[in-house]
Amino acid sequence: MSAEIWRHLGIPQTDSEADIRRAYAERLKTTNPEDDAEGFKRLRNAYERAIEQVRWKARYAEMDAADAAFDDEEYLDNEAAPSSAPRQSRAPIPEPAVELDPELDQHRALKQTLEEAVAAQKSPWEVQAAFQAVVTSPAMERLDVHADTEMWIANLVRRYGGGAALIDHAFKHFGWDGQNRIGDLGAGMQSFRESLAQEATSDAFIARVKGRRHEFYDAYRETTRPLKERNWLSRVLSLPRLYLVRRFLDYIDDKVPYAYDDLDYEATDWWRKRIHFWMRPLAIFGWVVRASIVVGVIALFVIFAGESEGPASSRANPQFQARQGCVASLAEWRADGAACDLYLALVPDSLLMRQYAGLIALREARFDDANAQFSEILRQAPNDPEAQYGLGLALIDNGIASDRQRGMELAQGALALDAGVRGYFSRNGVVSQPALETGVAPISPLPTIPLHDVRPTDVAVQGQHVFDEAYTYFGIPEGFTAGRVMVECLTRLTGRFSDCHIVEETPRSLGHGEVALRVMAAATVTPASLNGVPVDSVPIRVPVTFQLAPEE
Repeated sequence: MSAEIWRHLGIPQTDSEADIRRAYAERLKTTNPEDDAEGFKRLRNAYERAIEQVRWKARYAEMDAADAAFDDEEYLDNEAAPSSAPRQSRAPIPEPAVELDPELDQHRALKQTLEEAVAAQKSPWEVQAAFQAVVTSPAMERLDVHADTEMWIANLVRRYGGGAALIDHAFKHFGWDGQNRIGDLGAGMQSFRESLAQEATSDAFIARVKGRRHEFYDAYRETTRPLKERNWLSRVLSLPRLYLVRRFLDYIDDKVPYAYDDLDYEATDWWRKRIHFWMRPLAIFGWVVRASIVVGVIALFVIFAGESEGPASSRANPQFQARQGCVASLAEWRADGAACDLYLALVPDSLLMRQYAGLIALREARFDDANAQFSEILRQAPNDPEAQYGLGLALIDNGIASDRQRGMELAQGALALDAGVRGYFSRNGVVSQPALETGVAPISPLPTIPLHDVRPTDVAVQGQHVFDEAYTYFGIPEGFTAGRVMVECLTRLTGRFSDCHIVEETPRSLGHGEVALRVMAAATVTPASLNGVPVDSVPIRVPVTFQLAPEE
C-alpha cells in the first residue's frame, strides 16, 4: 500500500515534506477535481498519507534515539558500579525542541489582517485582497487548517453582520450555497444571508415610509410614537387612522417582519388591541354608511360627468371618489360590489379595481361575475397570480364539473408563482378556499417573433404629464408608492405600441400595472428593421419605473 502512495505522487519514497508538497502541486496541474473527481480524491489521499507517514517517522525516530541513549547509559552504570551500591539519580532527558511551523504562523498573521480589515470596515477591494491571501496560503492545503479556517470565517461573518464584501467571497470560495454541500455550516450560512436580505428589505421599506408622501407615513408615525407622549385626547383623535394602521401592520406581517425593530413595542401592542376591539363594531356599523357612499359617488358622477379631467392632485374628480368607494367596499366585508361596478363604468381598464370587484363577487358567491372580472385581468396581465387564483376559485365553485379541473390547475399555478396569494384572499373575506398543493407554474408558449436585424429603439414618454393624466384617469391620489412594472408590447410601423400586457409588477395590487399600460399607450418607439426596412409587430419589453416625488 505504501508503494501506491508514492506512485500516485509520481516520486520515489522520501522523508522530505517539501518534496512531497512540490510533487502534489505538480500533479494538481493535470488532475482537475471537476473533470476527474475520483483521481483527485486518490491524489489528495496519497498526499495526506505521505505527509502523515513522514511526520510519524520523524517523531518516532526521536523517541527511539532517546530510548537507546537511556538504555546504553543504564547498562554502563550497571557494569561499572557494584550491585549493592546505591544508584545515583541522573538528570532528566531534555524534551526535544518544538519545531517551528512558519506556514502556520504566516496563516495566523493573514487571518489577523483579514479580521482587522473587516472590523475597520475597509473598502471591498482591501477586504477581498485580505480574504484571498488567507484562502490561498500554503497552510490551507492541510485538512485541519482548511476546516478550522472555514469555521473561523463563518464566525467572522456573523460577528460583523455580513462583513462588508466578505460574505459574498466566502460563499463563492467555500461553496456554502451548493446543492451537494455536506454538513450544517452551509445551511446555517444560507439562513444567515437570507436574514440579512430580509433586514435590508425591511430597512428599505422603513426608509420609504418615512417620506411624507408615502401612504403609510401617518401609520408609521403612530406606531413609533411612545405611549407616554400621548394624552387621552390624542388617542381619541387618532381613531380615523385605525384602518390605515391595520393595513400597515398587515403589510409588515406579510412582507417585511424585520421592520418591527423600528417600531415602538408598546405603541404597536396598543394599536393591535385597539384594532381588535373596534373592527367588529365598525363592520356592523358599516352597512349604515355604505348606502351614503354609493349615493355620494352617484351624485359626484352626475355633477362632474360633463367636466373635463382636472389635475392629478385634485381629489374632487368622480374617478377618485368612485375609486375610494370601491376600496371601502372591499374593506367592509358586508358591502356589495355596486361602488366597484360604478367605478368600472367610468374606468373600464382599471386592473386593480377589477380585482376588487372580483374579490367581492367571490365573497357573495357570484361566480360568473368573478369569472368575467378575473378573465379580463388575465387578458392584460397573463402572469398575475391573484387573477389566476381568483379565476380558479370561480371555476371550482361554480358547480360545473367540467370547469373544476381547470380551476384547480389555475389555482395551483398561482400558488406556484406566489404562495402568499391564499392569505391575500383570506384577508379580503374569501374564506371558502379548497385545499390545494403548491404546484408548478405553467410555462407560456414562446411567441413567434418576426425576423429583424435591428431591434426597436428610442422608447420615449412625452413628459411627466402623461403619468399625471393616467393618475387622474384612474382617480389615484397624490403620493403614489414607488414601484416597477415590466410591460411587453408589440411595436408598430406607426411608431406606437399595441397589444401591451403586464409581465411583472412590483409591488402588486396597488395599481402600478394599470397606470403603466395607460402610459405605454401614449409612448413612442422606433420600430425594428430588416435590411433597413421597418418590421411590424416585433415584441419588446419595457420597464416602467415609479418613484416617490421629492419632499419639498
